[in-house]
Amino acid sequence: MLPLRTRIFIIISLVVLVVLGISVLVSVLSNREPSAPTTETPDSVVDLPAGTVLYNGAPVVVSPIENGLTPPPALTTLEAEQNSVRQLARIFTIRYNSYSTDANYQNIREVQSLVTDNLWAQISKPLAGNSVSANFLGVTTNVIGTELLSWGSDVAVVAVKTTSVQDKNGVESNLARSGTVNLVKTDGQWLVDKFAWEK
Repeated sequence: MLPLRTRIFIIISLVVLVVLGISVLVSVLSNREPSAPTTETPDSVVDLPAGTVLYNGAPVVVSPIENGLTPPPALTTLEAEQNSVRQLARIFTIRYNSYSTDANYQNIREVQSLVTDNLWAQISKPLAGNSVSANFLGVTTNVIGTELLSWGSDVAVVAVKTTSVQDKNGVESNLARSGTVNLVKTDGQWLVDKFAWEK
């Protein structure tokens, strides 16, 4: 006869194994995907009307509108370029305006590939110094909206609306600001040429 402690251990182990087995079985069964409708054409059907597929051997008309939602129209080349310019303005604003005194101007280094040489010459000046602040200051910026104010083949202006959380020696404050990002197209690439906060 096995000691009581051994019998309890064996019973608990069996219960755990049964629970794990049931869990795995439920997981496997719940992850099964329903079979997709077949689109193979049987020998008896030569031509199907446009917009028709076979589902379980029967022709079914497929509508472009599913669940009452119309798919969005494809973007034109111009719209795609304008969206990428707005996205560039968003990325620049977030990176450049999110910083910490402990990060040694990392925010400036992160935007070097996004800006023109003229803007880089202006914003990189602090990198030459090696100032260390005794007081901590950290700012995290998020862009909550962008608007294309003007557009040309090689120039654009994007308005950005932001919210920032500022941590100054452990005291947090929130700030909402708006600004403008001027971009230029140089050698086929859009770059930020100017950034300014609204006054």
